[in-house]
Amino acid sequence: MVGIANLPAWGAWNYQTLKQVEQQLNQFLAALPQGETVQPPRVFVYEGTAVSPCGPIETPAYCPGDHTVYLELKLLNAANQALGDYAAYVVLAHEYGHAYITQMNQHPEGKAGELKADEFAGVFTRYAQEKNLLEEGDVEEALKLTFAVGDHNYWDKGHHGTPEERAQAFRQGFTGSSQTFAFRGTQDNSGTRQEPPDVPVTSPTPVPPNSAPAPTHRSFSAGLFVIPFLLLIVPLIGLGIYQLLKDDDV
Repeated sequence: MVGIANLPAWGAWNYQTLKQVEQQLNQFLAALPQGETVQPPRVFVYEGTAVSPCGPIETPAYCPGDHTVYLELKLLNAANQALGDYAAYVVLAHEYGHAYITQMNQHPEGKAGELKADEFAGVFTRYAQEKNLLEEGDVEEALKLTFAVGDHNYWDKGHHGTPEERAQAFRQGFTGSSQTFAFRGTQDNSGTRQEPPDVPVTSPTPVPPNSAPAPTHRSFSAGLFVIPFLLLIVPLIGLGIYQLLKDDDV
C-alpha cells in the first residue's frame, strides 16, 4: 500500500500497521454523519478466548458492553496468508461498522446488521483509496474476504449472509451507493479509484474455513448476554496479547 508522501504505510500485516489502519478508521468515523459524536471503540487483539461483558469471545467481534472490538488472530492470519494484508484489515473495518451503527442506535438485527457492517467496510475502503493509502489488488483482497466469510446457514441465528450477499454489500459501499455511510470528502483525493473486481459466485472459498470463522457482532442488552450455543461450552480462558489503544502512542 502507498501512504501519504509516497511513504509505505500499510505495507505488511503487523501490529504497527494495524494501529495505522485503526487511526484511519477513527478519522473515517469523524467524517460520517454525526460521526464526531461517536467515541471510537477500543481495539483488543488476542489469541484463544477473551472474557468480555458479552461473554467469552473466540472470533472477531464487537462487544457493546465495553465498546470494544475484539480481534482473535486466527481469522486475521488466515486472511493475510490466503489473500493478502488488506484482507486482514477489512476484518477490523467490519467490526468498526458494528460499533458505529450500534452507537448511532441504527444496528439492524441478525443478517441485516452483518451486511451493514460489510457495507461500512466497503465505504471505508473507498475512503482509504481516496486518501491514496491502497495499492493495486487491495480492493480485490477485500472483496474476496467478504465472499469467503459468507455462509449458507439460513436457519441459524448467527447467519451472516451468503457469500454473494456479503460481497455485494461490500461492493455497494465501495461504489458510493451507500446512503447510511456517506462521508465528507477527503483532503487528498489524488488517487485513482479501482473498480471493484468481479468475484465468480462459483469460486472456492479462499480462506480455510476451519481457521477462519466469520466476524460477528455480540449483543448486550438489559444485562442479558446473547451468546452462540457453542460458546457456552468453551472454557473462560484466553489472554489478550496486545492492546492497540493505549494512553501513549505505539
